Amino acid sequence: MNRRAVLAGLAVGPLGALAGCMAGGCTASTSVSFEPVDAEAIAADGADDVDDAPAMMARLADRVLAGEEPTVETLYRDPLGWLTYVEHDGSFFEIAAETIAEGRVSGPEYELSRDREMDADALADDAIAFTDLPRHDRWRVSETVDYAISPENIRGRYSVSSVAGYLDESDQADSVLASGIEASAIEAGGHVARIERLGEGSIDARRYRYAANPVTDDVEAFADHVLERRGSTAFDPSDEVRQLLSETQDAGGSMTICDHELDDVDEETAERRRAAADELEREVQSLAPPVVPDDEEHPQVRYVRYEGDWYRIDISHGVV
Repeated sequence: MNRRAVLAGLAVGPLGALAGCMAGGCTASTSVSFEPVDAEAIAADGADDVDDAPAMMARLADRVLAGEEPTVETLYRDPLGWLTYVEHDGSFFEIAAETIAEGRVSGPEYELSRDREMDADALADDAIAFTDLPRHDRWRVSETVDYAISPENIRGRYSVSSVAGYLDESDQADSVLASGIEASAIEAGGHVARIERLGEGSIDARRYRYAANPVTDDVEAFADHVLERRGSTAFDPSDEVRQLLSETQDAGGSMTICDHELDDVDEETAERRRAAADELEREVQSLAPPVVPDDEEHPQVRYVRYEGDWYRIDISHGVV
């Protein structure tokens, strides 16, 4: 399931009814999206799009989907932690990550930096090619700058440091960075970033192994799988909430409610909607899906059964 699609804080879809927010100067608001969904919509929602990921992440995901079980050592976060389900060649897979090692690593500490002056990308005579680094060194460099460095390109502006030390002894022995480099820049795709050795350092690291576990090749079966983990049939709203949902549907499936009175909405209506939206949010947050994933203590319900149909429900808050 798309972990970015959480109940609160979502970027709600196109707003059918702004309730005067934009024209009337609404500075704080609650947005409610309530739309019917079928199996195809739920399946499309539930499968993450690998193509939109940074190049290093996308390549790793492609290797996993090709049947490999690659390992990656990281200092900061699971590089595929944002992936849960992926559709590949007509089948749906769950991306599983297993922590196989963790601990403290030591080695040379480097600073990676890039600023406005480097937009011209004048190559340094002693630049080291990113593609000449072994794979684990490329991961270390790329994750340090939040994947702004890939084999094809170097972009962004930053000044961050990292340590070239590895849990895996063979990676440590094969590391170009761990052996120490004197280059002043890293080059990729005709672009550069500065690299400067600062001395020695240590940091916590974790090593992951990935696998793609088949779920199903049937869209309806996958939608049912998602609903078991993100849906609830226990949704039983009050009359006030039902009225808000009806108004939201009449407005095209979404409504934004200002936190103060507007000229085109009377105060009684505005207050009723605000109270109903607060009640709706509390009720949805109290719901739980039939199946709770092992890695989620408080799973978020995103779909509710309402009057015989499934609806995707999103609630977010905005401040201008």
